[in-house]
Amino acid sequence: MESVVSASPDVDKEMQGWEVIAHPVKKTKSALDVDVDASVDSPSVSRLQSTSCFSPFSSDGELKKPQKKTKFSNWMGEMADVIGPQRLRDIVIPGSHDCATHSIDHNSHISSSAPAFMQKACHKLGKAARAVVSKWAKAQHNDVVTQLHFGSRYLDFRVAINDYINGHDNMYTMHSMFSKCSILSVIDQIFSFVVENEKEIIIMDFQHLHGFESNDHVKLTDKILTTFNGLLCPHTRTTCVTLNELWQKNERVIVLYNNTEIAASSPFLWPRSRSINSKWFEQTNINKLMKNLHHHVQKRDVEDHRFFVAQAVITPNETMVAKSLMPAVFSTNPRNLLDAAHQLNPFVVSAMQKWRMSGLKINIVMVDAIENHPELIEEVMQMNLTVEGSTVNSSIIPFEMIDTNEEQATQPSIKRRKFLLSCVTGLTLLTLGAMLFA
Repeated sequence: MESVVSASPDVDKEMQGWEVIAHPVKKTKSALDVDVDASVDSPSVSRLQSTSCFSPFSSDGELKKPQKKTKFSNWMGEMADVIGPQRLRDIVIPGSHDCATHSIDHNSHISSSAPAFMQKACHKLGKAARAVVSKWAKAQHNDVVTQLHFGSRYLDFRVAINDYINGHDNMYTMHSMFSKCSILSVIDQIFSFVVENEKEIIIMDFQHLHGFESNDHVKLTDKILTTFNGLLCPHTRTTCVTLNELWQKNERVIVLYNNTEIAASSPFLWPRSRSINSKWFEQTNINKLMKNLHHHVQKRDVEDHRFFVAQAVITPNETMVAKSLMPAVFSTNPRNLLDAAHQLNPFVVSAMQKWRMSGLKINIVMVDAIENHPELIEEVMQMNLTVEGSTVNSSIIPFEMIDTNEEQATQPSIKRRKFLLSCVTGLTLLTLGAMLFA
């Protein structure tokens, strides 16, 4: 696994006034680790539920004050004159990868859908392994409402039946490990945001549904259809519908559901297999990921009427996780998934700027740690200001990035560091292997 280049994001001024816990910016830590207990005051507050991951109520049962908005809370409404006449497939939308994973920690349970090496480590080593795995399972700093206030409009979900929970409400969000968030409560959170922000359009993508039986699908879809009754966009509109049409009909919630048979039961559930083009590159290296992503964007079929997603996310493997255990002096490897996102996202913004200048069109760009990168939302807004039908400047299209690994390999000090790194990596992997197979 090749090293990645560190880049520390600046914290937007709009963050001031939030209840945050800020940490100093370091090469191997995120610029901001935020834990916001957020709520939104909506006309339908009775439909909100108090949960462990999000509660709109204080301990004495009183409704909390509304969550402070950011300059991105209503970005679609503020750009209505520009994006209103555009088709849904033609605008640029920022998205959150594994959006409801902020509450994953060392006490979280491992999921049966996690990679085999993670499951084995957790079963063999217990809490010590869970402390490591949880750092690579948590894809966002904050809850879904906070992400929406920071501009995200596409929400990627992994949901599984949580065997550790008894009772009716056992469908939990997850990413290798279970979060503390019931998907039923997350749906209520999203509803509160939609009601308060009358021009914002939300896409909910139920990409993974692990361990679901027919009654679980019924329970989840009933919750979706009931909560968003009157706000859902039918799949017959397709992505060719304009935003003005959606606003006129108040159809501001789109639900992609990854079960074709269940989706066929309601016109308000978009069958995911026929509605979205979302390619996963499974890369640990920034250069390789960005080159693959660029080729994916270049090859977009303009006649394809599905949503088009640019998955700008790092996928950790066994080696990457093992290297994160080493002292920072030996490795520039990210320490966790959020750290990987802070290293990657500045390159994503740079690529978006190149795509904009060259006339290449994207639709949805999905990232981790979205709320810590306001510059990405600002670039999304700039891309939406681009005049439709602009010609492609072929001189800008070739996508070049400095291969930092080859460049640094010529420096003697870096060579020594790489030698030490390889030694420590070998010892770490041997130790983990001995512990797992003992």
